[in-house]
Amino acid sequence: MYLHGRRQFKQRSATPYSFTFQVKEPGNGLVATQTVSITVTQNYAPTLTLSPAAPYTVNEGGTLSISLVGADQNPTDVPLLAYSITSPTTLPAGVTLTKNVFSWSPNYSEGRPFPYSFKIYGYRSFWCNSNSYCFY
Repeated sequence: MYLHGRRQFKQRSATPYSFTFQVKEPGNGLVATQTVSITVTQNYAPTLTLSPAAPYTVNEGGTLSISLVGADQNPTDVPLLAYSITSPTTLPAGVTLTKNVFSWSPNYSEGRPFPYSFKIYGYRSFWCNSNSYCFY
């Protein structure tokens, strides 16, 4: 199959693009074609909020739990959102991120500020939004 030409897609376009595909039988010149229309729809970056809201304080030996709440303008993408901790790269003992819930039970030697960054990834793209918070 040969595809001729090159098309760059702009996300904000609502104009359908038309493509014609062709298959050709060598030797006898028989040809079949089919034309399709493809509309490029807008894709939005997800948003991330934390609940409860910052600032955060946790006692050594205590437990802090934060829900990472992702939203997307396309409701069918919300169950497919993926959450991660982007910093620090080496997590202290007792830190977990299970689905969208961050939990930390700092030990008695961790009585200092720890900055954390969270990131949410959308299903249809590599776009993301992140929030950074510092725990004391």
